[in-house]
Amino acid sequence: MKKSILVSAVLSLSFIGTLSLTSTTANAANYHNGVPKVFKNTKWRAKSMKAYGETTHARIHFYTKSLDAHPAFEMDPQRTYKIKYKYLGKGTYYLVGRVYNNAPAGGISWKYKVKRYNSHKIYWWDLTAGNHKYTNFTFTRY
Repeated sequence: MKKSILVSAVLSLSFIGTLSLTSTTANAANYHNGVPKVFKNTKWRAKSMKAYGETTHARIHFYTKSLDAHPAFEMDPQRTYKIKYKYLGKGTYYLVGRVYNNAPAGGISWKYKVKRYNSHKIYWWDLTAGNHKYTNFTFTRY
């Protein structure tokens, strides 16, 4: 009788000890793979701009693990692959990816920052591009 009580007490204590040692796997300080869920498969467009007799606007198209950034007055969009993101708080995301357009074999690291105001409005910073006049805009969803 005493032996069975002792065995059950040891087993229950070891079970409680293993439960207390488990930890969560998600960490806000780490990068997460892919595009944030709130941006997946969405298209965004900035206000129209006029220059040199042309009217155009910047566009962004988010996919599941990549994005197309089409700055104003550019011919082709820039596809960024292997997107990772970090949530900075208050609707702000830091995105990092690789660009392979006319780049060395490993690609070039490209960085963006996105502030989500609501489901139809974001602000976009292209942290790597040189001319921010044509890349940093408020975008609306279309």
